Amino acid sequence: MPGDGGRGVVARAGTLPRDELADAYAAAFRSAMSRRTTVGRHVNVLHHCLGMVGAGVDPVRRADLLAVIDAYRAREVALSVPVALLLHHARGEAAAYVRDQTYFAPYPSGLGLRNHVPG
Repeated sequence: MPGDGGRGVVARAGTLPRDELADAYAAAFRSAMSRRTTVGRHVNVLHHCLGMVGAGVDPVRRADLLAVIDAYRAREVALSVPVALLLHHARGEAAAYVRDQTYFAPYPSGLGLRNHVPG
């Protein structure tokens, strides 16, 4: 568990004493929260999600999604633009694993936190 980035915490949930599991989970959570997000990290996630949406996305739509991700990388559009398009295609292709990721809805929708484009 130490040095595994927290990946083993959940896998060992049934085998560790509750207090040890809670401590390990808290440490993994703090470690994850200490890493600042960057445009590059978001682009990486977006590319992975696009790959998981599958071959069901035709080449024209795939090229469009890649162009929007590149526009986000260049800070020409807000993160909400490629996220919304990927979510749309994940729904259309029934890619439940991608569609259900917290990445697509990390905040209550009423907050609209991904809709601000800094000027």
